[in-house]
Amino acid sequence: MAIIKQWELEEARKDERAMAAIAKSQWLIENRSWCFFDLETTNLKANFGEILVGCIKPRGKKAEVYTADETFGDGFLVDQLADRLLAFDYIVTWYGTGFDMPYLATRLQIAKAPNLGPVRHVDLYYTARKNLALSSNRLQMVAESLLGKSGKTRIIPTIWTAAMKGERKALKYIEDHCVADVKETEKIFDLLAPYRNLGATPVRIY
Repeated sequence: MAIIKQWELEEARKDERAMAAIAKSQWLIENRSWCFFDLETTNLKANFGEILVGCIKPRGKKAEVYTADETFGDGFLVDQLADRLLAFDYIVTWYGTGFDMPYLATRLQIAKAPNLGPVRHVDLYYTARKNLALSSNRLQMVAESLLGKSGKTRIIPTIWTAAMKGERKALKYIEDHCVADVKETEKIFDLLAPYRNLGATPVRIY
């Protein structure tokens, strides 16, 4: 009988820990600052490309757009992005672990600028991959599946080429594309956050 009581106590503690994690996650969402972050670049590798556009969307607010200068490149832009990101307690991305965060870190190094340092980064791509059974974990597919539609625009090579030459109309298209990404990420965050123990989000160095 003693061992059964011990098991019952262990199971009850599991439930308590789970409920505490859920409560803390909700508290963090309501009481900490959150932003949604996305980059559009000239190349997938940061030593060959530069950042064209970066978007930072504070939770519940309008997206902020940062665009590189066609004359001076992204040297000043990366400083702006880093300073703004560090104003938030949590940064949320879609596949930012594999792209946006290391890309920014690399461009900061190349610009001889300070690195981001310790940040709390939530990558929703892995949340979707782990907890959902979709045919693809790309942002557009997840949005279409969970929201019924996607606001993402197409990636058109000719527009990217024109934007790299500084054409304003092409840059505006990329800015709008980037804004659509962070808006979509925020909407999906509201749906996928319950799958995350946000209180267990590690502090990573970028």
